[in-house]
Amino acid sequence: MLRNRATVDKVLKYREEHPDEAKNLFERVMDFAKERRRQKISVMSTARKYPLINFLWKFAVLLIGLPYFAASAVVNLPVWLTTLIIKGKLVDKAFSNTVSYGVEFVLFPLIFVVGTIILFCNLPWLWALGGTVLLFFSYMVFVDYCELCRRWISDVRWTFKNKLRKQYESLNLNNLF
Repeated sequence: MLRNRATVDKVLKYREEHPDEAKNLFERVMDFAKERRRQKISVMSTARKYPLINFLWKFAVLLIGLPYFAASAVVNLPVWLTTLIIKGKLVDKAFSNTVSYGVEFVLFPLIFVVGTIILFCNLPWLWALGGTVLLFFSYMVFVDYCELCRRWISDVRWTFKNKLRKQYESLNLNNLF
């Protein structure tokens, strides 16, 4: 928060000291932001100094986590589908996070209890205990893996959009503020 305030203060000071340059810069920034959103590139992707390395690192993590994600996706399918159905009927999209939390709060404990019972009834207790631990973290891993996929796709777009990256570099924001 303090860093954000300091940046805003620098921007306001720049605007006061160089009004014409600031107006031109802000227009270029808005054009860049509009194009970035149009191409579905996250602002997080633009913050990376070495986009190819970031892209490859996330790809490796996604490959390693794929088996656990696949199992988590199957186990948490009721939570995910219910959330999608309810979110699809929402008029005010501001409540989507609340809906996600509420559905998870109600359904995941049921899935966890039923899954734990099934594991302990069908596996040796040590394997069942390990499966229960994996089951406990499965919804968090599912959600985080989906977010990582979304960011990785954004990184792929950013990595191979040379024109947009050059437009960002020409803004020279890091040296200016």
